[in-house]
Amino acid sequence: MSTFEHEMEKAFAFQASQDKMCSICMEVILEKASASERRFGILSNCNHTYCLSCIRQWRCAKQFENPIIKSCPECRVISEFVIPSVYWVEDQNKKNELIEAFKQGMGKKACKYFEQGKGTCPFGSKCLYRHAYPDGRLAEPEKPRKQLSSEGTVRFFNSVRLWDFIENRESQHVPNTEDVDMTELGDLFMHLSGVESSEP
Repeated sequence: MSTFEHEMEKAFAFQASQDKMCSICMEVILEKASASERRFGILSNCNHTYCLSCIRQWRCAKQFENPIIKSCPECRVISEFVIPSVYWVEDQNKKNELIEAFKQGMGKKACKYFEQGKGTCPFGSKCLYRHAYPDGRLAEPEKPRKQLSSEGTVRFFNSVRLWDFIENRESQHVPNTEDVDMTELGDLFMHLSGVESSEP
C-alpha cells in the first residue's frame, strides 16, 4: 500500500471515529479530556462502541460471573478480548486485521506470569503473551486437563489444583454418612496421586 493510500485510509478512519460515543460513560471518545482516554475498546464479536477505559473497567468487575464480564454490556455477545485502537473499526475484515496485529504485538511481550519458566500462567494456551525461557526457546502450550463430575459434566483446567477439586466437592450435596466420607477421602487421595479409580 502506498503512503498516499495509507494516509487516506487513516483520514477515513479518523472521520468515521469522530462522533462515536461510549455506551457506558456516554462521552464522545475522541473528545475526552485526556489524550490517553481517547482510545476505543474494540470488542472482537460485536460492533457496540466503548472507550477502552470503560470496557476494561466493565471486564474487571468482580460482582459478575465470567461469561457476563466477557460479554458486551449491551448485546451480551461474548468477546474473548478487547482490542485497543485509536480509531473506530466496524468492518469485520478491518477488525480481523486489527485483531491479528494486536495478537502479534502481544506475542512479542513477555508474559508476566510465566516469568521465563519460573512461574505458571493461569491462561495457559489462551495467553496472548510470549511464553519463552531465558535461552529464547518457546514453551509448549500446556494441554488442558479434564475433570468429570458425578453429574457427567466435563470441566477443563490448565492445571488441576487441589482447591478446584475441593470446591467441586463442596458444591455437591452428599448424604452425611461415614462411608461416603471415606469414599470421598479415598477419591481425593486417588485424584491427587494421579491414579484414576476403576469404579464408575
